[in-house]
Amino acid sequence: MKRFSRDVPQNNTPSVRKDARHAWPALTLVSMLVIIALLSSCARLPFTSTPSEVTEPPPTEVPATTEAAATESPGERTACSGGDGKFTCHGLSDHILTLENVPVGAIPYLLDISDEAALREAPREEGIGCIFVVVGDLAFYEEDDEPVHTFETPVTGVYTLTEEDKAACSDYLATLATEQGIKENEVDYIPVYFSDGMWKDLSEDYEVVIDGNTITMTVTTWGDSPIGGGTKP
Repeated sequence: MKRFSRDVPQNNTPSVRKDARHAWPALTLVSMLVIIALLSSCARLPFTSTPSEVTEPPPTEVPATTEAAATESPGERTACSGGDGKFTCHGLSDHILTLENVPVGAIPYLLDISDEAALREAPREEGIGCIFVVVGDLAFYEEDDEPVHTFETPVTGVYTLTEEDKAACSDYLATLATEQGIKENEVDYIPVYFSDGMWKDLSEDYEVVIDGNTITMTVTTWGDSPIGGGTKP
């Protein structure tokens, strides 16, 4: 009978190719060399810290609404004293303006007049001669600086023109007498207010009562308007 035979491994260790057994250590050695080379390169690099660039913050843009509000702000001003609808305003050259029936929420102010003399020389409505005094620049504002131009019920204001005020127009009166033959007792002293770039007769646009040198005006509308005294002619 013919016999068959087979090779039986000497042990249970899996067989591995000889060239494969030598390849793994070689690969490990190469990897370690690469890592060492990279670490050496990093060690040779100088450590520098680049500071962040310091720049000025961009300017804050002012919204158009804020710019508009700024142009409408009242600027330098003095609040009139009082309350409950009655106020006293201390004007230029010690003039006193009293107000009554001012509505709740409206605050009267006298705005700053930087050059009274120049204001007196401003254009005048036809028929008005000399502007001899400026009492003050009256305006009304709410607490948030919103202007108040109309009143549901009339507001009353009272101020007085003094003899000293009238005497300030003496040069003008002398000119009238010389050039036109008009005497001082023929000149009417009138209350005036400044609006639309010129002086106007207050009594032509508002209800006005003149009692001697005392002027009482009653208004239901008002802007940012200086008031004072003038003449006709």
